[in-house]
Amino acid sequence: MFNSSNEWIDIPAGTVTLEPGGYLPAPTTFRVEPFAIARYPVTNELYARFIEAGGYNHQEWWCGQGWRMRERQGWTEPRYWDSPHWTRPDCPVVGVSWFEAMAFCRWWGSVLNRTITLPTEQQWQRAAQGDDG
Repeated sequence: MFNSSNEWIDIPAGTVTLEPGGYLPAPTTFRVEPFAIARYPVTNELYARFIEAGGYNHQEWWCGQGWRMRERQGWTEPRYWDSPHWTRPDCPVVGVSWFEAMAFCRWWGSVLNRTITLPTEQQWQRAAQGDDG
């Protein structure tokens, strides 16, 4: 179903320094352990597979708070899912809440038989800057 050999990039361990702002009062350096990150953003085509697999109807993909929010808000698909401006199959999916993204990760991980999560801020920065900043 998915070719995981070319969809993931191995990021080696290293450090990143995040600038102050939000929860950081001063520049802060973090050690980041090695991890893998998807080579490309999640596309509408791939997210559609999650929807078709019943992703919005299977509680096991959702955390408790996310499932309650899905029920309260009546989510059955991402915001803008019906907008042709945002949903070309090969474009990144938009309008997805954190809860929806986490449910997708759990589902996709089960399909690929690997643990998939959203990257932390430190991982995202490490993937973006590498060793040379």
